Amino acid sequence: MRILVFNLLLLAVGSGLAQAQTDPTTELRVPAPKQGYFVELGLRSGVLAVSNDELPDLDPFPGFGGAFRFGEMTLPWLGFGGVGHVFFGSNDEFTTGFGAFSMEAQVAPFKNLDLAGRVAIGPFFQVVTREDESLALDDDPDQGFGAILTTGVSWDLFPFYDRQAYGSGGFAVSLYADGQFLLGSDFTSAGAFIGVELGYFFGLPKNKLKLPLEEAY
Repeated sequence: MRILVFNLLLLAVGSGLAQAQTDPTTELRVPAPKQGYFVELGLRSGVLAVSNDELPDLDPFPGFGGAFRFGEMTLPWLGFGGVGHVFFGSNDEFTTGFGAFSMEAQVAPFKNLDLAGRVAIGPFFQVVTREDESLALDDDPDQGFGAILTTGVSWDLFPFYDRQAYGSGGFAVSLYADGQFLLGSDFTSAGAFIGVELGYFFGLPKNKLKLPLEEAY
């Protein structure tokens, strides 16, 4: 699975670079809010299922966490960057938490709709502990690490963007849903999450935009 995702990311990079070299329309772009470098910070909630050989019947872990995302829309429909995730959850017997950092690609196939599919892969570190430490066993698993795969969709809203002002970039509110699969040394986990992020797209300079003559200078 990890090899397949890596190959897909390489294919996306290669196709993006090829289009940038052969399509003259990539030199000047129509102004839009989702352009240039971006940063986003948000909250997420969801449920994580955890399995382990010593404790195969762990109940699901509902919880919450956060996300930090940064990168660049290198083409109108393709962006790359990094994303950091944290999550904390608990059930009647155990608590868990994990942190991860991944390299991410997003594809926005719809020209007039800021809806994107996301895929990311990277390392993670996870901890599982008993709620009541007096019940802890010598062979209880406590921590693990491995590779995390994230797939999901996002919808970027630009509430203050004025399309008649020929602007590029702007403040964004992003709604997203994703699934995460954690393939670790001691745990195998899977979760489903929803979240909201506040962010900013820094846009493109005027010399890279298709603008009316009176706006270009």
